[in-house]
Amino acid sequence: MSKYSSGVLFGAELEALYNDAKDNQFALPAVNTIGTNTINAH
Repeated sequence: MSKYSSGVLFGAELEALYNDAKDNQFALPAVNTIGTNTINAH
């Protein structure tokens, strides 16, 4: 069973995922990114 629910995460669950990634030294992929122009737009 997954630690996190499927779909879009937000609020405390998203914060827990970020903390888990930092503590366990893994990266999250960038989604809906097709080039540096879409990254810089945010």
